[in-house]
Amino acid sequence: MRRAGRRCDAQVATRIEVYVGMPGPGGAPAQMKRLGYLSFASNEGSDFKARELKSVHVATPAQLLRLVFHKCHINKLNIYNQVGLPCRSLPRPRRENGSGSLTDFKRTPAV
Repeated sequence: MRRAGRRCDAQVATRIEVYVGMPGPGGAPAQMKRLGYLSFASNEGSDFKARELKSVHVATPAQLLRLVFHKCHINKLNIYNQVGLPCRSLPRPRRENGSGSLTDFKRTPAV
């Protein structure tokens, strides 16, 4: 995947919540489980030339992924208050049972 240009590096969300789930049986609504959230820096210090790499390894069966983008960092290049996700990678599921790990991921207590 290629990035669209420098503009997306200025459209940084302050936080992204991560949910996973499985489709409901017989067309029922899916049950989503909140895993936690990722926080991002504003990127102003690097003049919008750097990007943060965040990885989340999910160790639970899931067919659905929901990302909830919170407000954006306010800056001079993002006058319309947009958020962007320049790259993402969703690998195929592994067959073996791995323990899984969470990198740069903040767990939040279940409510």
